[in-house]
Amino acid sequence: MDKEYLANPLNRRKKKYKYYLRYLENYFKNFLTYLILLPTIFPILFFNYFKKNKFIFKDFFNQNATVFIVSIFKQKKSTVFLFNLYDLHRVLSRFGIFYVLKNFSLYIGVNNNYKTVSFLDKNVDYYFNQDYFSYFDEKITESKSNFVLPFYHTKNFYINNKRNDYKKLTNSKKKFKIIFSGTTHDEWYGEFNFPNEKNEKFLNRQIILDIIKKKFPEKIKVINDMFQVNDIENTDKEILLIETNPDKIKRKKIFSEKKHLELISRSNFFLCMPGGSMPLCHHLIESCLVGTVPILSYNDYLNPKFSDKNALFFFNEEELISTIQNALTIDNDTYFMMQKNIINYYDEILSPSGVYRNICSKNFPLEIFTNFDHTSTRHRVNRLSKK
Repeated sequence: MDKEYLANPLNRRKKKYKYYLRYLENYFKNFLTYLILLPTIFPILFFNYFKKNKFIFKDFFNQNATVFIVSIFKQKKSTVFLFNLYDLHRVLSRFGIFYVLKNFSLYIGVNNNYKTVSFLDKNVDYYFNQDYFSYFDEKITESKSNFVLPFYHTKNFYINNKRNDYKKLTNSKKKFKIIFSGTTHDEWYGEFNFPNEKNEKFLNRQIILDIIKKKFPEKIKVINDMFQVNDIENTDKEILLIETNPDKIKRKKIFSEKKHLELISRSNFFLCMPGGSMPLCHHLIESCLVGTVPILSYNDYLNPKFSDKNALFFFNEEELISTIQNALTIDNDTYFMMQKNIINYYDEILSPSGVYRNICSKNFPLEIFTNFDHTSTRHRVNRLSKK
């Protein structure tokens, strides 16, 4: 069975026949895609080819980071993305048919003022290096020929272009001092085993939550069921923990994405904990987007790093407790300065338009260290095992 599929603990519990049934289903879908769908959409794809600015995917990596990459290059007007015919099913799987019909075309092998993109070939204009963590582990110096792509949100955020709607939430009135809203699962996050450059282990999500619940019980309101939603407005607690356990509610969310971000925007700080396979998580992007200052442990794997003027930090248990106390007692003037700075950080560093401006200041060929979640983690494990 696929190792990446099994990387998710929830998938390991499924019967093997379900995995192979899904494999056959995908094979059948791909067959119909090339037999029926391609002839139907080919005229539109051909028409798109004549847009002015072209980016060629010499190979295609079917990951969420690819959606972020496309959203960045789309900042250049009249842009089309070209792909090889045999990648059609992968492109459709990642972007959906309507987005593809609007932004993509087939590569016909003629090179003329195109920018080339690859995840495998270094000899292109934009080489997206999957070994994201090598930039930090090997202490590579930033230069005109390299760039660290910031982490990103989920793919639908960029496909549906929701940024402007959610940016309005930066003006929300604050109700809570600290919030966490996300998935929790003992096996899923308890297996997190990622050492920093000093070979020190990060606190995983479950441990962090247990520490806070133990040290600040009188200040916490925990929401872990859809039937508790009304309790949020009625509570006077300073710390709100919204825990979505996929075992309990079968991978459904307690809130919609919009409500989730609205709640984050109503807190001074967001507790940005590690993900399942690596320190970074898209919660960081959500926090900065809506003007909520992040509390994080993985600043050393960001470029540029946050400072104490726009974030709070911890690594071990003692630092976590001290940082939570700081967040609960911070004065208004200091906080509002941090909030202003974090909004600017999103606009200048994390937003597609900000990333595009920063990339344009670089030279070709450009190596872009890109975080592909589980894939980048495996690259790091393999690299470190050889030392």
